[in-house]
Amino acid sequence: MQLRYHTPRMWPPEMLALLMPVADVRKGSRHPLAWQGGDYLTELRATWRADPRRFDLLSDTLVLGCPETLPTFAAVFRALGREVDDGDGLG
Repeated sequence: MQLRYHTPRMWPPEMLALLMPVADVRKGSRHPLAWQGGDYLTELRATWRADPRRFDLLSDTLVLGCPETLPTFAAVFRALGREVDDGDGLG
């Protein structure tokens, strides 16, 4: 899974989704793992408790996020044993 910061110069997530699986986890997105504005780790834990299947992302998924979401997202998915490509140096 590739994690990238979304920038205004990028194609909109809806257009990228025509080419590859996309998970937009920025605040305001309709994706089930998107940030709702509170503590993101707490939100992800609540989502996991409600339906762990929401974390079943394909290995070639492009995850678009922001500085508030991507480091937490990467840490959670690494803890779940998933391979994460954080080409932007998210740690």
